[in-house]
Amino acid sequence: DSGFVTWFRELFMDSMAAHLPYQLFQTSVVVVEVLIGLALIGGLFTFPAAGVSIILCFVFIFSGMFSWGQLWFIFAAIVMLGGAGRSFGLDHYTSPWLGKWWRSLGIVKRTHLYGGEPIIKKKDRR
Repeated sequence: DSGFVTWFRELFMDSMAAHLPYQLFQTSVVVVEVLIGLALIGGLFTFPAAGVSIILCFVFIFSGMFSWGQLWFIFAAIVMLGGAGRSFGLDHYTSPWLGKWWRSLGIVKRTHLYGGEPIIKKKDRR
């Protein structure tokens, strides 16, 4: 084991997670993996699902439960970050709606946290 893997195991698995019921972790990992799989297959929220998939892969690597034969999971999730569901998946329908909703929020307009086209106001020439 490397030093980072040992640190991760001692900090999270041996100290914090040891005081919580393991059934909760087992159930939540299975539920999250199934939801990620359904999201990636259906193309719904592809970018966040791929991001959570990468995080889970690294958690499995650091906990020692990941084999080198499963390394392709990370590369497949990186490819999915490119917006794979936008053309043929459910993201094709949900992304425009979410973008419109996001850009309508007041805090987003004030802080310029949106990537839409700028609106150019025409000046009155009188």
